Amino acid sequence: SLLISFNSYGFFHKTVCVETDAQERGGIIYLPNETKPFSGENLCEYESGQYKSKGKYKDGKKNDVWTEWEKNGQIKFERTYYKGNEIGKDGSVITRNANDQITLEEYFKDGNLVSKTEYSYNRVNGRKDRERHYKDGLIVYLEYWWDNGHRMSREDWVTISETEFSKYQTRWHENGRKSEEFGYKNGKKDGLFIGWYKSGQLKGESFYKDGKKDGKFKFIYENGV
Repeated sequence: SLLISFNSYGFFHKTVCVETDAQERGGIIYLPNETKPFSGENLCEYESGQYKSKGKYKDGKKNDVWTEWEKNGQIKFERTYYKGNEIGKDGSVITRNANDQITLEEYFKDGNLVSKTEYSYNRVNGRKDRERHYKDGLIVYLEYWWDNGHRMSREDWVTISETEFSKYQTRWHENGRKSEEFGYKNGKKDGLFIGWYKSGQLKGESFYKDGKKDGKFKFIYENGV
């Protein structure tokens, strides 16, 4: 099932279905009995003749636009690759896991890594359970999710120096209602602390300074008293 056509540039241009007509060695695609990585067109079809996948390979890696279709003819996705790396619409470099979920997004400028976002997923239900974003090598925010898909917590960081930083943290109950809001400075609670019950009723308010309560403290029973 190897199709050979002579293109306008005068070179032989190969079109194969990589799924069935090629093999992967160390993450690189080769044609059978070939020692040179495959460069050419991939075109795979369902038994009905409907396209399944179409895209280009260069030096054994996906390159340029890549499209995949469902059996009913609907486009499943269309992505752009450069030397095997997926390129987002905004120029980011995207890495996916075996379940086609994004695990890493990296943003480059002038060849230098500017920022990146890391994602992890629950092994049981496949839902996202953590997201962590960095800029210029420093953490900017960190988020976690409950198993039911509701957000669990978010930390927003401001790094001043290697030893001085602050962050503001928000937490949620498993039912999606806010649980707590408070700030940290150099690892200690600092500023206003607010808490809520699962019902949404305000639980309490207090101020912290250098990790210790400072000033008026208010506690409220769940019945509002």
